[in-house]
Amino acid sequence: MINREKKNIVVFGAGYVGLSVAVFLSEKNNVCIFDIDKEKIAKLLNAESPVEDAEIQKFFEMEKTRSPKQLGICIDIEEKLENADYVIIATPTNFNHQTGHLSLDTIREVLKDISRCSKIPVVIIKSTLPIEGCKVLQREFPSISLFYVPEFSREGSSLIDEKNPERLIIGSSENANRREIMDISKIFLEDYKNVPVRIMNTTEAEAVKLFANTYLAMRIAFFNEIDNFSVCLKLNRKKIIRGICDDSRIGNYYNIPSFGYGGYCLPKDTKELRKSFTNIPERMISASIEANEIRKEFIINEIQKKIDKISKKQRKVIVGVYRLTMKRGSDNFRESAVLDIVNWLKTYKCQTIIFEPKWNKEYYEDIKVEKELQKFKEESDLIIANRITEDLSDVLGKTYTRDIIQ
Repeated sequence: MINREKKNIVVFGAGYVGLSVAVFLSEKNNVCIFDIDKEKIAKLLNAESPVEDAEIQKFFEMEKTRSPKQLGICIDIEEKLENADYVIIATPTNFNHQTGHLSLDTIREVLKDISRCSKIPVVIIKSTLPIEGCKVLQREFPSISLFYVPEFSREGSSLIDEKNPERLIIGSSENANRREIMDISKIFLEDYKNVPVRIMNTTEAEAVKLFANTYLAMRIAFFNEIDNFSVCLKLNRKKIIRGICDDSRIGNYYNIPSFGYGGYCLPKDTKELRKSFTNIPERMISASIEANEIRKEFIINEIQKKIDKISKKQRKVIVGVYRLTMKRGSDNFRESAVLDIVNWLKTYKCQTIIFEPKWNKEYYEDIKVEKELQKFKEESDLIIANRITEDLSDVLGKTYTRDIIQ
């Protein structure tokens, strides 16, 4: 293979997406990452990962021994932008409840900085966009060549997914430079063969991202409703799910019941897509959102029954919430289904404690956070766990979960 000249790449956003992309591309390019969060930058300067991802953490352990470092940390962003060949934007696009759409504000701020450069780099947006979001940005910043390359990595294993892509989606404008499109493909897939590259317009690429995540949300809701059904009819949900998923058209994956979907992507992406269907017939997207809320109500009702049963035997009931995070291997609480349960527990006739190693304060929402796992287990009359780990192997008898224990 002919060695090509290294590209100068600036990545905005040091979350899961930005960090995994930056680490991956730094192997063969001059990559510098920037974030407005000073705590994240401080960690990066100390060669520490600001996100919980085993492979990214391994990378930074190696970084501590490297001189010079493989990944640059941007302090003077203006100088780096002036010399950049590419800028990758992976900043948050949070859901705006007033407009019903994902916010483009963080991307706009980056594009303003780029527009002031004497040499405008090619811009690749990795942040999730609303439908026609890239068109809006292109009209506002006509001097910048914008491409949308959506990310499909999983939180907690984002670097592994970055290194093992299943496809590359490149969204471009109709008058985009063909060479630029091919160069983008080479940057991400230089050492990969047989990975499909799908080139389309930016709105189609936005649709791919939103529909893919909405399908995953629908799948979660589907298996959660199988769980509801099994509980009410006293059926073995594990046997039912296995019997369904032995069908190769359905597949034995992404099928373990939970308290509901949550996290950075699925809640906001499903709501964004529903809003995009204004004046277009739809039922399934709205139904998946509603099903997730119904699921949490069902879980709360089941927990209430268990608390009431315990309260008949003793006056004081202590309910322990094991982890606030959305899933295993995550440090993300955002829109976690467990938080809805915690909010309900605050209103019910029981005392609540929380075990969450990722929360460094003494209280969460006025609820005591117990730092010692053993003490947490001993004090709890009932433990609520969205996902089971080895931590709870000795207290499964008093643990409520919808996880399937292997």
